[in-house]
Amino acid sequence: MSKLREGDIAIFNTESGGDINAGDFVTQIVTNKLFDYTTPPEDLISFEAYTNLVQDPTDLTTVNWSLLNGATAAADPDSIDGLPFTKLGSTTGIAQPNITQIITGLNDTAKKSTSWIIRNINTTGETTELHILQNGAVSVIKARVTINWDTQVVSMTTGSALDYEWIDSITVRVSIITLNGEGGGLTAWTYRIDPRITNGDSAQFIKATACQLVKNEEVFFPFVDGSRAKDVVDRASVMQGQFTIDMIIDPRFVFDTTINHRFIDWFIDSTHRFMMLYNVGIDKIRIRWEDGGTGQILDSQQFDDGSGLTLLNQRIRIIASIDLTTGDTTGSRFIVIPLESGAIAEDTIWSGNINAFTSTFPTLSTGHENELIQADSEFEYLRIYDGLMTAPIASNADADEAIDAISHKHIQTRNLEPAMDGGLESAVYLSLFGNDGSSYWANEYFTEDQKLTGLFIGFMVANPKTISTLNQAEEFALQDLQWFINSGIADIVDVTITSQSRQRIDLTVELKIDGDTLFQNTFQINWEFQINDPAHERIA
Repeated sequence: MSKLREGDIAIFNTESGGDINAGDFVTQIVTNKLFDYTTPPEDLISFEAYTNLVQDPTDLTTVNWSLLNGATAAADPDSIDGLPFTKLGSTTGIAQPNITQIITGLNDTAKKSTSWIIRNINTTGETTELHILQNGAVSVIKARVTINWDTQVVSMTTGSALDYEWIDSITVRVSIITLNGEGGGLTAWTYRIDPRITNGDSAQFIKATACQLVKNEEVFFPFVDGSRAKDVVDRASVMQGQFTIDMIIDPRFVFDTTINHRFIDWFIDSTHRFMMLYNVGIDKIRIRWEDGGTGQILDSQQFDDGSGLTLLNQRIRIIASIDLTTGDTTGSRFIVIPLESGAIAEDTIWSGNINAFTSTFPTLSTGHENELIQADSEFEYLRIYDGLMTAPIASNADADEAIDAISHKHIQTRNLEPAMDGGLESAVYLSLFGNDGSSYWANEYFTEDQKLTGLFIGFMVANPKTISTLNQAEEFALQDLQWFINSGIADIVDVTITSQSRQRIDLTVELKIDGDTLFQNTFQINWEFQINDPAHERIA
């Protein structure tokens, strides 16, 4: 038996504790996940103003840096978190050596978020200073911090906020939020490191890396190397009529922002969209759904800076169990769980009767809407599951259990045949989507006429969607479901496939016995070949 992997089958044998014996109940599990957005890491950051304005932030030897008052800079083999250090020193006898970078074109009054990682090599009796200045006709200090290497004291004499962490006894991560800018004629900002503020000593050195200056922000940012983190992320993922979203975000904007930041969005146009956003004015996270009619909403609790309401700038878990098929105000749940401080909030009533779900929404946008109005947030993960969550949620632990319960489809068998206790939907699902015909674990126990073939899913992955292949797919789906007849569970199996869009099909399955319907369901699925090898790319 092959090793268990994500999406494979897990076996829980409740009676024999070992091999499968006659009469044993066996639970088989297949993944129920429609979408999993956790890697690559750079895709999980979406910011409108997450641009590190410092050029060459881990190589201070380039022409983007100026060496003043005898300062020296040399490449160094040392690194931290994969970030190389630059070794900084000075020429003997010259006072206050410093290394600077001037960033132009920032004629604004916004505060700036800044950061450094600094490591001492062998300085004693000295301090290192970090400066941010605004320049024009005059220079104005907007942030100034001193690191005392002997006492491990980090102090700020100018600035709005200071945060620091001693990574080890000689390495410190420093983050500063500056004072407001002056505006007017001060059109440049200077990022500056003074390795030592007294006379130069060519035998003493420090190291620096992870230099960062971020505009228009009033919260601390994790370091990002490069000019911009990924901010426009789209994935082919057709929205279903019923689904559950589970995600953790860390908003990096201020609670009283003037931007309706978008977190996720299925967008066709301004009257056909499902979106999750931060709503300005009321300072709440909101879901809005409209499909050609009046948009309806679900709302979270209200946020602020933590002084009176729930703190916005923390890790926040969001769970949305959405049913767009009801046509009224019921059926959906919007749960927002602050993970550091604050109470859980849940909204279960839409603001009005929701629009009928008739359009096809083929693309999920993460961190933006229509390449605009970005999230300014970190996404820890985003996962979307087929079906609805019904369990009560009073804590994050409850949420874990509830998501675990819907994250897989289950089928129970006895004597390797489906137990007649409501497991038919999972049995049909497993037969059509749960195997490729070669890796299904139970085939080694089945007789030839009972084995699951996996013909439908294999055909769909390997062939483009045409009228001819739709008809062929129906035949392969019938063959995958033939074992229901061979096993005597049903005497008629009907399969109908209808095309709903370029990528999506509806597959309807009906099982009957003695004229009575045992099971009927329509599966809304993506035609995998169209997504993996779209026609417009093949033609090009």
